[in-house]
Amino acid sequence: MPRLCDRREDIRSSPTTCLRELRAKLRIPAGELTDEAVAMLGRYAFPGNVRELVNELEGAVIRADPTCRSPKTSFPRHLREPVIAAMPATGLEHDRMNFEREHIRAALERCDGVKKRAAPELRE
Repeated sequence: MPRLCDRREDIRSSPTTCLRELRAKLRIPAGELTDEAVAMLGRYAFPGNVRELVNELEGAVIRADPTCRSPKTSFPRHLREPVIAAMPATGLEHDRMNFEREHIRAALERCDGVKKRAAPELRE
């Protein structure tokens, strides 16, 4: 099955179905998705595929303010502003990302590639 980001038309239909199921599961009277929310979801790549879409919708339903119809108050920043998240890192952010990457690699080497052993070391 193709990835969700390769099936943009499903991003427009899936949220409505997911929202209906979430309302029943959570017993929360959530409204319908606005055109703005559907367009916002359509701009995001969803690397986590359908599971990520469902998780983001569930979080938005839980955080939703019933008096406000704007998705900006319910959805996280990486969905509202995907262009900013996709921009290449520069300067200090780039250095921080490289430092973190090397720190993780070194921890994994010390733990013979076993993530469960490296995780506690990385939390310190």
